[in-house]
Amino acid sequence: MRRSIKEIKSSFNQHKILKPMQLECLFAGLSNKEKQQLRDYILKEYSPVNYEKVKTIFGSLGKAIIAMHSFMGSEYDIKM
Repeated sequence: MRRSIKEIKSSFNQHKILKPMQLECLFAGLSNKEKQQLRDYILKEYSPVNYEKVKTIFGSLGKAIIAMHSFMGSEYDIKM
């Protein structure tokens, strides 16, 4: 798990995408719980959304979602 996180950090810092073969190696040998944790870490690390900034602008993530629905409609459903 630590090796996988280190590799993800390195790839992210070098602005590299995670390729399918690399992902297979990162998840190999991990328990289901570790796989879920690693998946969440990758999503957090590579997310294009700065959630702290969103909370600052709208006051909360819930209010941001309400604002998105008001302007975009239901075609962009986001579930929390």
